[in-house]
Amino acid sequence: MKEDSLDKMCSNALNHEENHHQIDKFTFLNLIHQQLFKSLNIDCKFIDLHEAREALFIVRLTSHKYILTAKCIIIDFVAHLKRKVVIYEHLRSIHKTHVSMYLRNVDLDHSYVYDDIAEIVHMMFIDFEKQFISRHINSVNSVQIIEQFERSIQTIHQLRVLHRDMMSHNILWNAKLDQMMIIDFDRAKIQKSRAILDAISSNQKRKWATALKKQLNNVFMQEIRRAMIELRETWDKSSLFHRRHCKWDLNDSRALQ
Repeated sequence: MKEDSLDKMCSNALNHEENHHQIDKFTFLNLIHQQLFKSLNIDCKFIDLHEAREALFIVRLTSHKYILTAKCIIIDFVAHLKRKVVIYEHLRSIHKTHVSMYLRNVDLDHSYVYDDIAEIVHMMFIDFEKQFISRHINSVNSVQIIEQFERSIQTIHQLRVLHRDMMSHNILWNAKLDQMMIIDFDRAKIQKSRAILDAISSNQKRKWATALKKQLNNVFMQEIRRAMIELRETWDKSSLFHRRHCKWDLNDSRALQ
């Protein structure tokens, strides 16, 4: 969602006017905040998927019919969310190309209890209009998918981000973009040079820099190797259990009915 020009790849594009968005992202956040303040039971649906720290909801802005996914953070892990936001902001240049688009966060005025066990106080809005890669990969496209996957990992690594959880359930497919997306940077870390380099001589600094670069390259290469093995195993499993995998179409407004 950009302020003026229409993003043709937006999952809500059909609900917009011809050349521009009906509202900008700041207006969207204000309107959705007002809507959530009134009620969390209108156009807000819990999906039967949750992790230790968060739950997944579909949220529709009633007035303009925008549909987005909200990762809802329980009260005990708000600090964890802030760390994850730093990662998403660091990767903003590759949103919608290799990483799911992160919009913004909304603090809830009233906490929301789901499953009688978790108190939600915060929503993180992301673009999640995709399907699991295990549902998409097959014998025809496997080579293309694996090559694209490697490029996506390398692009993330070029920004010095180590995902540290590159499993198949964190790889989604966007059919509209014909592109895979990496999600869930819960364990991710931005790899930075050690401050000690600033306190040593030039010769030592060059040696340290060379050694550090080699060490970081080894870490990134290890993640690539593990991720490629995981994806190939996913392909093998998918060929056997293809029909057992559930496709989510979070852009389908029927999910909110």
